[in-house]
Amino acid sequence: MKTTSYKRVTLFLCLVLLLILAAIGAVFGAGTTTASAVTYTTPKYKTYGTTTEGTTTTSGSPTNFTIYMHGSSTSGTGTMYNDRLIDWSYVYIKIEVSAMSAHESFKLTRNGSTYSSKTLSGNSNMTLYSGSLSSGEYELTYVGNYKANLFAVRRTFTYKYRFEVDKATPTYTLKAGGSTISSGSYTNKQIVYTASDKNFDAIRYKRPSSSTYNTTYATSYTVPATDANNGKWYFYARDDMENTSSTVNIYLDTVKPVGKVTSNGTTIANGGYTNKPFYYTAADTGGVSKYEIKKAGSSSWTSYASGTSVSGTNGWYYFRATDKAGNVSDEYKICYDTAIPSVSLYSGTTSVASGYYSNADYVKFTASDSVSGISYAYVKIPGNSYYSIYTSGSQLTAEGTYTFYAKDKSGNSSAYYTITLDKTKPAGTLYAGTNTVKSGTYTNASYIKFVPSDNVSGVSATYVKKPGSASYVSYTSGTLLTAVGAYSFYTRDRSGNQSDTYTITIDRSIPAAQLYADGKPVSNDSYTNAGHIKFTSADTNLKGIYVKQPGSVMFTAYTSGTEFYKPGRYVFYAEDSAGLSTGEYTIVIDRTNKPLTFNNVTDGITSGNVTVTWTDGDANVFAPVESVTINGVPYAKGAVIHTIDTGAYHVICTDAAGNVWTGDFTATTVNVPTQTLQQEYWEATDKDGNAYSFENYDNAFAFACEREKGYVRTGEWNNAAWDTGIPMDEKDAANAVNGTYFIYKKSGNPDTEVAYFTEERLNEVIAEYAAVGIESYYYWEKEISPIGEGQNLYRYSDTKTVLANSITFNEGVLYTVDGELVSGLVYDVDGVHELIVSDAYGNECVYTLIVVRDVPTLEYALGEGGKNTVTFDREYRLKDVVTVSIYDEFDEMAMFYVYDDEDNLLSILNRDETYLLNESGKYVVQAVNHTGKSQEFILYLSLDDPKIEGTENTEDKTFEIDVTDSADKYAGLQTLVIEKSTDGGNTWEILSADDYSKAVSVENLSYRFRTSGIYRVTLTDEFRTGIDAVTARFNYEQPAPDGMLAGVKNGGYTNFDVTFTWTDEAKVTVKKDGESIEYVSGKKLTENGAYEITFENYDGYAATYSFVIDKTVPELNVEGAENGSATNGDVTVSVPESGLNVQLYKDGELIGNYESGTLISEEGSYRITATDIAGNVTEVSFTIDKSVDFAAEICDNVIVNSITITANENLTVSVTKDGEAVAYKFGDVLTTAGSYIATITDELGNSETFNFIITEPLVQKFFHNFDNVSDLDKVSVNGEETRLNHGDLTLDKSGTYEIAVTVNGKDYAFTVTVDATAPALTLTGVENGGSTKGGVTLSDLTEKAAVEVYRNSDKIDYTLGSELTEVGQYRVVLTDELGNTTEYTFEILYSVNGGAIALIVIAVLVVIGVVVTAVIMRKKGKFGKNTAEKKKAD
Repeated sequence: MKTTSYKRVTLFLCLVLLLILAAIGAVFGAGTTTASAVTYTTPKYKTYGTTTEGTTTTSGSPTNFTIYMHGSSTSGTGTMYNDRLIDWSYVYIKIEVSAMSAHESFKLTRNGSTYSSKTLSGNSNMTLYSGSLSSGEYELTYVGNYKANLFAVRRTFTYKYRFEVDKATPTYTLKAGGSTISSGSYTNKQIVYTASDKNFDAIRYKRPSSSTYNTTYATSYTVPATDANNGKWYFYARDDMENTSSTVNIYLDTVKPVGKVTSNGTTIANGGYTNKPFYYTAADTGGVSKYEIKKAGSSSWTSYASGTSVSGTNGWYYFRATDKAGNVSDEYKICYDTAIPSVSLYSGTTSVASGYYSNADYVKFTASDSVSGISYAYVKIPGNSYYSIYTSGSQLTAEGTYTFYAKDKSGNSSAYYTITLDKTKPAGTLYAGTNTVKSGTYTNASYIKFVPSDNVSGVSATYVKKPGSASYVSYTSGTLLTAVGAYSFYTRDRSGNQSDTYTITIDRSIPAAQLYADGKPVSNDSYTNAGHIKFTSADTNLKGIYVKQPGSVMFTAYTSGTEFYKPGRYVFYAEDSAGLSTGEYTIVIDRTNKPLTFNNVTDGITSGNVTVTWTDGDANVFAPVESVTINGVPYAKGAVIHTIDTGAYHVICTDAAGNVWTGDFTATTVNVPTQTLQQEYWEATDKDGNAYSFENYDNAFAFACEREKGYVRTGEWNNAAWDTGIPMDEKDAANAVNGTYFIYKKSGNPDTEVAYFTEERLNEVIAEYAAVGIESYYYWEKEISPIGEGQNLYRYSDTKTVLANSITFNEGVLYTVDGELVSGLVYDVDGVHELIVSDAYGNECVYTLIVVRDVPTLEYALGEGGKNTVTFDREYRLKDVVTVSIYDEFDEMAMFYVYDDEDNLLSILNRDETYLLNESGKYVVQAVNHTGKSQEFILYLSLDDPKIEGTENTEDKTFEIDVTDSADKYAGLQTLVIEKSTDGGNTWEILSADDYSKAVSVENLSYRFRTSGIYRVTLTDEFRTGIDAVTARFNYEQPAPDGMLAGVKNGGYTNFDVTFTWTDEAKVTVKKDGESIEYVSGKKLTENGAYEITFENYDGYAATYSFVIDKTVPELNVEGAENGSATNGDVTVSVPESGLNVQLYKDGELIGNYESGTLISEEGSYRITATDIAGNVTEVSFTIDKSVDFAAEICDNVIVNSITITANENLTVSVTKDGEAVAYKFGDVLTTAGSYIATITDELGNSETFNFIITEPLVQKFFHNFDNVSDLDKVSVNGEETRLNHGDLTLDKSGTYEIAVTVNGKDYAFTVTVDATAPALTLTGVENGGSTKGGVTLSDLTEKAAVEVYRNSDKIDYTLGSELTEVGQYRVVLTDELGNTTEYTFEILYSVNGGAIALIVIAVLVVIGVVVTAVIMRKKGKFGKNTAEKKKAD
């Protein structure tokens, strides 16, 4: 036993030691944890609700039971906490028991109401609920008890668990521009998709350019109406349980349709011109829904069929198109003009015909076009063989022949016009005998002659004036003339230019003498003021010429023509060798003016009569005053000049030497004292209450403001507190400062004064009181008050117009009215007159006199009718709207005013205004002018006519007549008569009752008739009698028996079956191709033929129906392609049958009518339909495809990041990458880097091949040579053009580069990122290349890179951010995607920490203590006998 006990103790000590070692191991291994994976896919869940036992509630369930939930089947386990959301289609709720005495009850509530409830029994595992649950918030309640033994207390548990079921799909709204819109719609407004769900998760949307859906977690998603968002959008909503709403789509289109006009196969620019028929088409990505046209001369839009040819009226045509989203295209306008331009040819300012010869300063050509306008005018100038552009109306001055024509913007050309411009005078040569001489030559030759010439237009005629003749006669070039005397010649060319006059004299007389003043001959014994004088005498045997100068008494020799200029008296004479003398010639030079004196003139102006005086000097020195004129009228010294208003008097004083002195004055004499007051004026009072008149309201207001300013006083305030004793203005109190303030009336209360601090506020209140009391008056209302200073209320007369009842004149001047001289001083003849006030010196002052002797004539117009003159011998009763006006032939200030029957003034109007009376009632109208007021015009107006309505009651087959009396109080129905005619209105019967015996009278207003005939109803009241009576006439026929033709219109053609049905008794005859056939109601007529159906009832009604059934379709023959097939060649279609409507459609759009055999060669999908008159249609279709139709944003040999090739037709594609074939289907995105060749071929054999390179998006270095890119414009890097090095582009610096390759003006862009930087990280706990006894952490990787960690040359697993603690030599290698690498090295040295050492020491001491204790106890026998005892016992 003792041995056993010892062993037990030893074993116990070993176990203690093992536990201590385990504890030590735990210390060294404390950092190691084992991860366990948590999965959420387990369908069997332990619920974690709350348990209530007595008054204590705890989380979870007790150990006695567990309640589980799962779906239809289970796999794995899990825990569900309160408010878990599920969407299971089937739910199990189970309880599994560990220690329960009895189940008591189970209840399941939904949204606060009991959903399921039952009483339980037993105490084992059981299912509490199974079944489907609709969406809602649920809470389960389980009640059970447990009694551990007979003496234990029974414990009752109430367990509750909440969860939610959500199987409902989210709801949504789709709106565009704020209005709900259905899926599949089009819109150009902002789209808002809004979703709602209790457990809303997200909105999923797909953009037009995307093949995948994006997600937003907001409850609404807005698509702005921008061009970038155009296309079809898709939306659906999702809740937390992945329930999704139905998908909706909407097409956003903010881009207007783009239209064009085509004429003669050419697109005409917007605002362009044509003279050929044209048509309009439009394109839109979403489709065009409506086309409209505004034709020439029209202001409204009408419907238009796309592609319909337009011609006809010249002018501007406008088109627009509306797409399905409601976007309206820009208006497209075109001018259609088939008229030739209108042109004119001018010689100077005179219009001439083509072929004209001109000598004007210039010629010009003008062109105009009232429709499209002139494009260019052209001219062929003299000496040129070609035409050049000419500016219409520009003046051409070079001589020669011009040819013009013009062309308008629509291409119409005018005829050609020619004109010859010759501005050069013709020349001529004079001959004395056989010698040429100059013009003016004296000759004694035996004959003379004249020879004319012209080098441009040619000589037209030559004339001569012979000695002794005063006129020119025709002269033949070179004719000899011999008679003595002076001859004059001139010639004209074809352009009308006249040569200089050529003179020559055959002279055999004695010398002649002549005095000259400034080169002009003057008479003997004359005066002159010339600058020079001379004397000439010429003769072949002249002896000498002599002069006696001023102040001399002797004659001295004088050279003929010598000039003198000094004032004084000169005497000349000449004599020849025979002693014949010219006699003395005397002349006096006098250059002095002879000023006159104007009496009663100040500063050139007079207001009365004037006299003029002057004095003559010495006759041997000064020339006497020879004449004085006033305005050209001779004047006698001192005579009285009677002046008139606006008269201008120009006085000319001329002496015998020709010296002229002038003077001027004007007159402001008042000739017509009568003035006309303006029609309306304003009055304001001064501070004393005196009224003054003003031209306008503003002037009256300004006067009143000055009046009010006179009431303003000032005060001084210089204290901190307002202690002036006067209140401040409420608005201006905020501006109160020490200093001067204003005292004036309070706004709204003139009896109280307040203080103001700003002039702005003060003036505001002054304006308030200044406006009070300003009144306006018309000229006829009262005597005018004194006129305010500076006011002119008679401006009407400033224009020399006088309007009055009579007009007064002044004395002393002549008054001529309408051409007749007036003798009296008062003029009162009715009418508009012209008054001319005139004086003896040609001055006239014209006035317009308007004399008014009669009051205005009142007029009225009924409805749209003409005007009628009002007479005052009656009261007017009228039954239409009335326009009231007045007529006053002379008084433009005539007015009228209108009152209603309650004496309310409705309006005051001017002469040319009208007033519309458009409400029933009584009115009073009166007119006024400068003569006075008219009588009152009283009228009664009734606008509500009695009404007669005839209605055919188709159900009862009766005719009903209803009468409605006028609602106006001055009317009143007087008579009612109903007449009937059965012979077309030839005879009438007055009815005393209707067909139902109701008497016809004003007491009965409704009647019924059941017999055919013409009914005439006549009503009269106070306003409507005689021809104004209200009448109505109705044709009524009893309804014919019902018969219906179906399948064709009467007289029409059809390719369908036809039936004729009827229900009434009638006789029906049917003929086919002229022969009768048997027929019953509703039987189908199916055979081709011409049919006639006669339908006749027994009341005399008969109707005939005719139609043709034709079911034979037209024939179309296609050459160059099979019907319904495609070809890459040309196609023609022949139409054997005539009279068909053959239409050609291309790419779904109507091109127009097709003519049989027309060659079709352009690419497109074609459809030709032939329709006959019966509607039979034959259709053929074919496609001409001469090219490969695909889409790809690429050009040959360009670089891209990716490419998608989209087939727009049935195509095949082969793609090679780096020389090897790769699989590709249209729509796929190619992104793998490499060199590609793509060949695309259609079914018809059309093919296209192009090369491209897909670059790596991330490279260490980018290099490419662009020499093989055809038509390369430039290469840009990050928006800046880059110069290539022999075609090379190299990028070796880190960064992202956007490279644009521009080919033929289009950019092809790609992006490449150059990464030449090696990755790096942060070492914590050691430096690179160093050592540490502690842990090391790797973190903060600068970029995505592979991290490899080696310890003692062995690769180890490592997670970035975790600590390395094991002893060893470490090497860390970082490698990024491009191969850039970085390497780190460090060493972790061995080290035992203080805690570990302490545990080891404690463990050793414990072991030692245990061993010592065991030895001592052994010796004491605690574990049995000791050795000595054992030996003793043995």
